[in-house]
Amino acid sequence: MASLMRPSSTTPAIGTPKPSITPAATAALQASRTGSELLSQIHYAEKYLKEKFPTAITFDALLDYLSLPQDLLAHKATLKKALVANSHVAYTSASESASGRETFSYKPTHPVTNASELKQYLTRQPTAAGIPVKDLRDAWPTLQVPLLRLSAQHEVLLTLNKKDNTPRTVYADSPHLWPPKPIDERFVEFWGKCKVPANETEVRSVLEEAGIVPTSAVKEVRKILGGKKEKRRVQRQGARTTNTHMAGILKQAPHTHSLSNFVTSKAPRFINSTRINQQNSFRMSSSVGELKLESTDIKTATGVELSKEQHTLVASVLDLFAGRPSLAKLQLWTDDAEFHDPITIAQGRKQFEAQWYGLQTAFSAIERKHHEVTSSGNPIEMDMTTLYKVKGLGKETTIESKILIHTKGDKIVKVEDKWDGKMPDSGIANAFRHLNSVTVPKFVSVPKNAEEDAKKGN
Repeated sequence: MASLMRPSSTTPAIGTPKPSITPAATAALQASRTGSELLSQIHYAEKYLKEKFPTAITFDALLDYLSLPQDLLAHKATLKKALVANSHVAYTSASESASGRETFSYKPTHPVTNASELKQYLTRQPTAAGIPVKDLRDAWPTLQVPLLRLSAQHEVLLTLNKKDNTPRTVYADSPHLWPPKPIDERFVEFWGKCKVPANETEVRSVLEEAGIVPTSAVKEVRKILGGKKEKRRVQRQGARTTNTHMAGILKQAPHTHSLSNFVTSKAPRFINSTRINQQNSFRMSSSVGELKLESTDIKTATGVELSKEQHTLVASVLDLFAGRPSLAKLQLWTDDAEFHDPITIAQGRKQFEAQWYGLQTAFSAIERKHHEVTSSGNPIEMDMTTLYKVKGLGKETTIESKILIHTKGDKIVKVEDKWDGKMPDSGIANAFRHLNSVTVPKFVSVPKNAEEDAKKGN
């Protein structure tokens, strides 16, 4: 038995397997995981402070709530620095705090928690643009009933969502701006008889009856006399005509000969060019596969209309967020496009493709709860709520996002996924985001062609 054992100094056999992951890659992966976990803890801490608003929480109490794992306890200072730099977290030093301890509290978009604060806050606004109700829910989640009561009392002015008649935007108002007495019935009757044109055709007719030229009127195109006359073709003298039996046809079609020469000399070039374009198109479609969009029912806000190209781009982005990537959908992105969210800054095709295919690896289930396109400009703006279930852990988390789709022609150049409508702006967070975008492509496999894509179920 001893003779069969290999001495410790013996050179390893040729077939000895080598480690598949280098120590450098392992360290990078560990740093990326630590950064992602810290960003997640910052997100959980912010949500906890939002639930406790307006109560201030000490840093120790916040750590007790988060229950950090042992490997993250060494990064408490980094976590604290990130919270201090967070635009939605208010930090109070020990010298300024009444308790003599450092505290953190939630800093809402609009510091309004009741009806009286809302009226005072509206009067202090520099413009009369109004405030979206969804932004007020940040600090006042139960505002709907009080808002309707204030509107009935003419203390505020509301616009409602067309779908469910819920408050959409709130403006400043005052009972003193309303008529003190009931309006005269004669004026009400006169106002009711005033008919507004129902469509553009009626508007055009009313304007024409009033002697006004509508902007939608069809312009008459006048032909300019004295244009270029066609030269008459003179038959060459002395030319021998051999096709005398077709003289009548040739007389009716004097340009047949020149047309046949054109077709004979030029057609092969056009045919070859067409064949080349068809071959290139076939190669491209066969390499990335056919574009199949699943998210065809796109919800839009009132008054928002998408063009055909915008509809295609929005549908493809919805599919990507649903964990349904494909090479054909990602061909709608430019090669130097970018994807930004709170945990990554992916720049270039290699990085952003890995991020989208990584969703299939990280999550066992992705469910889109709500989406609505709120603007069809550039960028296209969309609100979205998504439920993610982490693979292996079964942990569920719901993220409310503000999606910005930047386009150039019919291509996507940048997509921003802002959780709760914002992005991290601290240097530490951005460093982890860049690190994540570099390490993910090392461990996420992106299909090389349509065949590999189909094997992944895409």
